[in-house]
Order: sequence, then structure tokens, then C-alpha cells
Amino acid sequence: MVASPDYRAAQHILEQQGFNPSAWNNVVMVASAIDRGIEVFGKPDRKSIYLRHGTTEHRWYAGNSGLNSSLARRCVSQKDVLSRLLRNAGVACPENCVFDVGDADRAWAWAKSIAPVVIKPVDGRQGKDVHMGVRDAGTLAQVFRDLAARHRSVLVEKQVSGQDHRVFVVDGDVIAITCRRPANVQGDGVSTIAELVERKNADRRIAHKKISLDGIARGFLASQGRTLDSVPASGEDVQIRESANLATGGDAVDVTDELKGQVRELVARSVQAVPGLRCAGFDVAVERHSGEMNIIEINASPQIQGHHFPWAGTPRDAAGAVLDVMFPETRV
Repeated sequence: MVASPDYRAAQHILEQQGFNPSAWNNVVMVASAIDRGIEVFGKPDRKSIYLRHGTTEHRWYAGNSGLNSSLARRCVSQKDVLSRLLRNAGVACPENCVFDVGDADRAWAWAKSIAPVVIKPVDGRQGKDVHMGVRDAGTLAQVFRDLAARHRSVLVEKQVSGQDHRVFVVDGDVIAITCRRPANVQGDGVSTIAELVERKNADRRIAHKKISLDGIARGFLASQGRTLDSVPASGEDVQIRESANLATGGDAVDVTDELKGQVRELVARSVQAVPGLRCAGFDVAVERHSGEMNIIEINASPQIQGHHFPWAGTPRDAAGAVLDVMFPETRV
């Protein structure tokens, strides 16, 4: 369970040091540190928050810390490299390939035998510009051109089935698991989808972003025969996007107790495949009926606030787990 540290005091310290007091990834870490008597301070460059206890000092900023080696950070940031490392270690993950600008035809030649595929920037973050369910050459070419115009290269990846989960891992231990549900609303038989989204967005709590009604969302609704003016039946669940990233309005539901045993071995083999990886968020697709699991990505700068403030389920002390490793003498 998560304790109740003084978040307002943490926000005040962050603001004094020149950091955004609304960045909850940092707020939960600073609040937990204060609660343990760990000194929190900034430096003139304002690139990191520094934590110090006795003679030991660590840094933290938006999930990025000195716990992970530079090699580990480079490996997980290059999605195609990570895929090969994991597959060579016997870890299930989808096949992928990176293509340069202008290589749309080559990309389809590679993808057509394994479609549907996911197309995303090779350097993308937080689920932005992720296009799922691409099945034909025309759609791939259109999406590819759009991404290539704004990113240095494009990754094409086999789409695997299963619900999207974020597994937070520290020193090989599974600390917390959330099931990330795609942006969604529930109909009342009267309101339009646009009105339902507006209402839900007004209620979005800490760590949950507002649902984005961008072109990807409108296109996904259109694939269901809906528009923003459609009126869902009372009690009808409407999925707004295909991807389940929290940055685009997804919901994080804690399922740690349910899945921790199942993912432990997968995580252990993955950590061994990436030397120096100590603190990370694993994106895992879990097929609930068959139990099949695939690692989609690993993030070496994990967002931890969703574990402290899930949309539903038990809060987990992700920040405390990090501090246990950084400053074991402060463990409570």
C-alpha cells in the first residue's frame, strides 16, 4: 500500500528549485524522499532533481535516474535493437524493422506477410503517433509518409494480440502492474460521444490525461461506424482509440496481485538480456485466455505516478521501491 506523504510540500520544494510542481512523476518521488528524511535539491542546470542521504547521492527526473547504465538506456531506446536482444534471449516480443524516409514501398514488402502491423516513430514516446491495425499498402504508405515527415525514421512492427499492461520493475523485482485500457466512455442513451468525453475529461484525476479527440481517435471511431455526434446506448462501452497509452487518455487499472506471478519469469529473462537495466517500465501484451505474453517496449524512464494513483484498484508505492534501492538504510 502507498503511504500518504505530503504532496503539497513536495510541490513547494519543486517550485522553489525551478521545476514544474504539476509533474507528478517527480512529485511522488520527492514526497516519498521527504517522508524518509532524504534531502532534495536542485542544481543550476535544472536537468535533474538530486536526492541525498548521508554521503549517498542519486538523481531523478521524470523517471530518468542513474540506476540504469548508459548502455541499457541506449538499448531500450532503439526499439529494433531491443527486439533483437530479447528475441535472442528467448523472450517473446513482436518482430519489427526500421525504415528510412522514402522507404514506404520497402516497408510494405516487409510487412505484407505479417499484417496487421503497428507503425510508429522509432524515437517516439508516450504512445504519440502510434498507428495500429494497418493491413494494406495504401494505408501504410499514407501513415508512413506522415510519420517520415516529422521523424528521422519509422518502425514497422507485427501487431500482437492481448491487453496492454505496464509492469514496473526495480532490480528485477515486479513492483506494480497496471492494465492500461484504451481511452473509453460509457453511454447514457442521451449524450453524444463528444459530450461523454468532455464529461470524463472534467473528472480526470492525477496521472490520467484527458482523452484526445485527434485524427487517430476520429478515424478509430469511424472504423466502428461512429462519429463524435453518435449517441451510445445506456451502459454501452465505447472505445475511443485502439492504443492504450495513458498520455492519450487511457485508464490505468491496478492488477498487480492478479498477474505478478505470471510475468515474473518474463521480466527476469528480459533484465538479463539488457545489461545494466535496473529501473524500468515494461509494456507487456497479455492474452488473458491463453496466457501468452509479449514485451512490446521497455522504458528506462518510466512514469510511476499511475501506480500511485490508478484509475481503479490498489495504489502501489513505486517511488518507495526506487528509494529502497537508492538508499536502503531508509527502508521503512
